[in-house]
Order: sequence, then C-alpha cells, then structure tokens
Amino acid sequence: MLIFSSPALIFGVFLLYMLVWDYYYSFTNWSLFNPIPPQFVGLQTYVKTLTTPITVSSLERSILLAALLVVSGNALGIILAGLLFFLRSNTQRNVYLSILIYPLAMPMIANAFIWLWLYNVEYGFDYVFKLIGLPTINWLGPQNAFWSIFLVTTWAYSGLAVIFYLAMLMNVPQSVIDAAKVDGGAGTFTIYLRILLPNVRGGALIISSALLFLFALRIFSLPYGMVALNPFVETAVINLYWDYISEHFAEATAIAGIVIAIAVAVVVPYALYGLKRWITQGG
Repeated sequence: MLIFSSPALIFGVFLLYMLVWDYYYSFTNWSLFNPIPPQFVGLQTYVKTLTTPITVSSLERSILLAALLVVSGNALGIILAGLLFFLRSNTQRNVYLSILIYPLAMPMIANAFIWLWLYNVEYGFDYVFKLIGLPTINWLGPQNAFWSIFLVTTWAYSGLAVIFYLAMLMNVPQSVIDAAKVDGGAGTFTIYLRILLPNVRGGALIISSALLFLFALRIFSLPYGMVALNPFVETAVINLYWDYISEHFAEATAIAGIVIAIAVAVVVPYALYGLKRWITQGG
C-alpha cells in the first residue's frame, strides 16, 4: 500500500513545501529592488497589496468570475446532463458528451485564440450581425470585455459539470424511474425535476461547484491570451504575473497567498458541509 501511495505522498510533501515557501516570502520585502537577502516585514506586504487599487479590483473580479461560473456552469450542467440522459442511443449520448467536454481537452490558450477570432469585428460574430442587419458589439471593449471572457469561461468549463451530473443520473436505479411512470403516470420533465434531480443535487453539486470555483479563481491563459493588458479583465493571477515579471516577488507571493486563502475559505467549509448533509440524507 505504501508503495502505491508514495507518488501521492511525495507530491503532497512537495506541494506543502511550496506552500510554506510562498507564505514565508510573502512576509518579506523580497525584490531585486531591495537589498538581498530579503528582510522580514510582517504584514507590511499584505497591507501594501490590499491597498493597491488594481490588485483589489483584480481580486474582486476573480471572485465575481468564480461565483458567476459556479451558477452558470451548474445551470448548464443540470440542463445538458438531463438532455443527454434521456437520449435513447448510447452512441449519440457519447458523441454529444464528447463535444461538450472537448473544450476541456484543449489548452486554454488555444480556446482563447479561437474566441479571439470569433470576437473579431471583421470576420467574427459581428460580420454575421452585419449581414443580417443587427447592430455589432464591441466584444472586447472596456464595457464588454469581462462578460465576453465570462461567456468563454462558461463554454470552456461547463462540460465539467455535465460529466458529474450525468454520472449521478446514470446511477439512479431504473426501477425508480419505471415506478414513477407506471404508478404516477409521470412525464419526462416531471421525472427529471422531482425524481432525478433530488438524487443528484448533493454529490454532483458539491463537486462541480468546488471545481468550477477553483478553475475560475486561478484562470490565467484565457483572459491573458485574449486581451493581455486590458485592466477591465485583469484577474488576480494575471496581476500576480505582472508583479512577478516586474520583480516585485514579495507582492506576487502575497497575492498567491490571498488566492489560496480564498480558495480554502470558500471550498473547504462548503464541501465539508455539503458532503455531511449529503451523507446524512443518504445521497
């Protein structure tokens, strides 16, 4: 058992070491602009970081994006998983599921460039809008850039929710569904709403929400590949990147520490509460 678990243990120890390393340097003034070795400054770096307007706005934007993705990703997951579940052909189900999860298999930077072309005013969505007489949209302009990135993020990650919801639906005993059809004469929508969803909302909702929140909170390649320097879509991780390449290492580690703290503070209590409730209610 120890042999098989050793890779996970080694990775866990390495991850813990990097976490301690990050937090240690976040309490220093580590930068190539300051004398070496770094000096311990306590919470000074965090105070500086949390009083910098662009850093605060990037953190708020990351949290908002994560919250929106949890809502939109779960909503699409529930709807699309239900549609796939009621398909009679397993082949069709597998084909459609593959299409839905395909964005997850692609590098996010590739997804970014694909949507960058779609948002292009000359040959993207706006070109089609012009042909049919609809007004064009400045997709990546100051007012719309965040929501355009949110649309792409939802498209890229909602397939993850579909996987978990569909897996839970497939585990519902067929006898329960047949009994509802025979005894109550329930239709497809009623079966899904009153029988299937109550059986999947626990585990699928917990796992899907936790992963969607984490993926959105750490997102980098997608917004950076599409708009790079646009301050209206700068996330906390992009802000961390700019601090790092500008050699403000202490500020970069402080932002990383804040992002980790937010992830732990939101995901861990929610997951523990949800799992406890799910187990208590029998799934």
